[in-house]
Amino acid sequence: MKSMLLWFSLIFTSTLLADVNDNFKIVKTSKTVTIDGNLSEWGSIPNTAVFTNHKNGSQAKSSVFSQMMWDNNNLYIAFTVTDSDITANYLNQDTTVFDNDDLVEMFFDFDGSGTNYLELGVSAIGVNYDYNIICPGTGRGLYRADHAWDISGLETKTIINGTINNSNDIDNGYIVEIKIPLNSLFSMKGGNYTKVQEGTKWRGNLFKINYNTGSRTHAGKDYLSLSNYGTFGFHQPSKFATFIFEAKSDRK
Repeated sequence: MKSMLLWFSLIFTSTLLADVNDNFKIVKTSKTVTIDGNLSEWGSIPNTAVFTNHKNGSQAKSSVFSQMMWDNNNLYIAFTVTDSDITANYLNQDTTVFDNDDLVEMFFDFDGSGTNYLELGVSAIGVNYDYNIICPGTGRGLYRADHAWDISGLETKTIINGTINNSNDIDNGYIVEIKIPLNSLFSMKGGNYTKVQEGTKWRGNLFKINYNTGSRTHAGKDYLSLSNYGTFGFHQPSKFATFIFEAKSDRK
């Protein structure tokens, strides 16, 4: 486990941080990306800042940063999570994994209207849910989720360094690697997805929910985000950050 901690540290310090503000860059890539949890293809892709408490920006018990890249066909996202007590119990797609399991989430609003946006979550053991969130675009808490819609061709892979659901040892964390086929987003009703090109901007945010094991599941849980809101609740589209699809390629 000590070697993995060192590895996590090297990943974090060996790449440049992205801009620490509400504009986050998605780097265009010419590489072939295999979704296997091995982030060797990601070495030149900037890390985001470490996520913090989504409400007030304070540090948390676990930590996570992300990397994002795209090509003409796909959006790729990787999360590197440090977590000393990994918990995951749900096994079926589109269940409410976020109620009890450690996971990462992403919200993307393609047209910035706040009325329909993508919510995708992937647990520490790779169980995912993908929802079309139907929201009035104002305030918070006023939304419903269309569970029937699915991202066609979605690929996810998690790599765990630790033991699941065992609070008697200390885990190191896990990696989540994701591929979203961009053409699949045309089918999201009300999302108004248009073909991504260099300079395209989406609104959205990235998240991490941290739980614990057994009777301690909800004790000291953390709700983390890349961009902080100032008030509680992930579903606040009026406070989403901006993601920019960069023209610059990572080709050396």
